[in-house]
Amino acid sequence: MKTFKFLIPIFITLFLISCSEKKQSIENLSPDKKITITIAGKKPNALDPWILDFKIKAGEKSGSISTEFHASDLTAENITFNWLEPNFCEVTLTEQDDVKRNFLVRVDDEGIKLQEQKAAE
Repeated sequence: MKTFKFLIPIFITLFLISCSEKKQSIENLSPDKKITITIAGKKPNALDPWILDFKIKAGEKSGSISTEFHASDLTAENITFNWLEPNFCEVTLTEQDDVKRNFLVRVDDEGIKLQEQKAAE
């Protein structure tokens, strides 16, 4: 019975920790420092996926997109930025089951284009 009394506070603490919302963000600049990509994430609790908001800023131009992301944390290992050109970046999200999702960000005279690249089947 004494062991049970010690386990109750531990379970309550673990439950409260899993219910708390997490927030993280990662920012990356283009090689010429003219484009900023910010990925801000919110995770309502430990069981839910991240809700990621991509925000791109290039001078007066801006764009955004949202998506879900399944991972425990947002890190440089599971979110990578590959600048192919000064105005073109491939952002790769690696989910906890090692599924990779690619997002293409391009800034040109027409504006900002941000889209998820469909995986090859």
